[in-house]
Amino acid sequence: MTNLDIETFWAVVHHGTMTAAAESLYITQPTLSMRIRALEERVGTPLFVRGKGQRHITLTEAGQKFLTLAQRWQQLLAETDSLAELGQREYLRIAATYTTNQYILPPVYKRFLAQGLPVSLWIHTLRDVDSAQLLLQHELDFAFIDSNTVFDDRLTVRPAFREPFLLLSPPDSPYSEEVETSSLDVAEELLVTWDPEFIRWHDRWFGAGARPLLYADTLQAADFLPPTEGRWVAAPAIAAASRIGKSAKVCRFTSPPPDRVNYLVTRAGEPLPPPAAQFLQELREHLLALGNVQVYL
Repeated sequence: MTNLDIETFWAVVHHGTMTAAAESLYITQPTLSMRIRALEERVGTPLFVRGKGQRHITLTEAGQKFLTLAQRWQQLLAETDSLAELGQREYLRIAATYTTNQYILPPVYKRFLAQGLPVSLWIHTLRDVDSAQLLLQHELDFAFIDSNTVFDDRLTVRPAFREPFLLLSPPDSPYSEEVETSSLDVAEELLVTWDPEFIRWHDRWFGAGARPLLYADTLQAADFLPPTEGRWVAAPAIAAASRIGKSAKVCRFTSPPPDRVNYLVTRAGEPLPPPAAQFLQELREHLLALGNVQVYL
C-alpha cells in the first residue's frame, strides 16, 4: 500500500462520488477508476459497491475494514511527518532569573514564537551560578543574570539593560511622588533580596540589623501582604510598571538603590546561533518601547 493508494481511497470516501473525487485529485474519472481497481487487486477484494446508475459511493464490508486500516496508516504517516519536522527544528535554550522570566521576557517569548520559525523554545528559571554551569555544559545558548558575579574565562558577561528601582505601596498610601528614603519605616517593608549592591544600599540606609516586616526572594510575595497604608517594597521599574493602577502606587526614592542591571552571559568565542540573535533583537525592540530602561543590546 502506498501514499497514492491512501490518497485515492480517502478522496472517494470523503467526496462520495467518483466525479468529485477525480476533480479533487485533478485526474480524470477513468484514471481514478484504474487506481481503485489496482488497489482492490492489491488487497484482493472489492472495496466499493458498484451498481448500474449508482452515483454515490458505498463501501463493501471489506471496504469498511480497509477504512479502519487506512485511518491507522494516515495516523502513522502524520506521526512520521511530525518526527521529521521535529528533527528539523532547532532548540533555543534560554535561562533567566525569576524576576526576569516573570516580568520582562514573557512578551518577548510571545513575539518570538509569533514569527513561526522552526525553533522550539526551552526556558529555564535559574540562579546565576546554575546558569553559568549549564552554559559551560552547552545545555544553554545564553542566559540573563542580575548580578555580575560570574567569573570564568570561558564565559562572556556583558550588560544587557539597566532599570532603576522604584517604591511600590498600596494604592491609597500616603507616599508622595518622590519619597525621602530616610523617612521610610523599615518595619513596614517587604524586603526582596535583589542583589548584593541592593543589600549594601539597604544596610547603609537602614542598618545591617534592620528588621523588615517580611523577607522574600521574589516580588510575588508582595501579593500576600495586607494592603496597609504604610507598607512598601523596592522593585525594579519593569516589574513595578506591571502593577501601576492595579494593585500598587509607584513612587521614586530621593536616594534610590543602585540600578538593577541584567547581564547577558554567553560562551566566550562562540557566535550565537541565528535564532538567538533574532530573540535578542526582539528583546531590544521590546525594551526600547518601555520607559525607565537603558538598553545595551
